[in-house]
This record gives sequence, C-alpha cells and structure tokens, in this order.
Amino acid sequence: MLIVLDSGPLGLLSNPTPGGTAQDAQQWARHHIAAGVRFVVPEIADYLAAQARSLQSAASNDFVVVATTNVAHLQRFVDAKYWAEI
Repeated sequence: MLIVLDSGPLGLLSNPTPGGTAQDAQQWARHHIAAGVRFVVPEIADYLAAQARSLQSAASNDFVVVATTNVAHLQRFVDAKYWAEI
C-alpha cells in the first residue's frame, strides 16, 4: 500500500511534542511502516488530488489511499480515508 499524507495527518506526525492525537498518529505511522507500507508527502498540498491520481497510475501494483482529516472533500477526487482508519 502507498499512503499519500494530507496536511492534517502530516501535521500530527511532525508535531515535536506529541500527545493525544499526535501520539496516536505517530503510533499509527510506525505500525504501517513496520508492515511495509510506504508514505508519500506531496510537495504542494493544493495539488494533492491530482498527485494521488498520478501516483495511482504510476503505482499500478499498489493500492493508493490519501490519509487525511478531510475525507468528505478529498473523496470526491481520490480514495481518501481518515488517517486513523487505514
């Protein structure tokens, strides 16, 4: 699996003083990394949906999902799920 990180989960993962939800996100990421899942951070958040579609084409052997806190918006363009539910 290839997970494209949206700005919500990315902010949680990069929090220098984790606690609560940020700590949950970091444990979530460690779990997926240990399972061999790859993460991608888009260079420009505004182009996230286009990049995810492009990655889906390029990663034909992988299932691509966008990890986000804004599922309702992104699901209109790509397969998106709330980060903690992946």
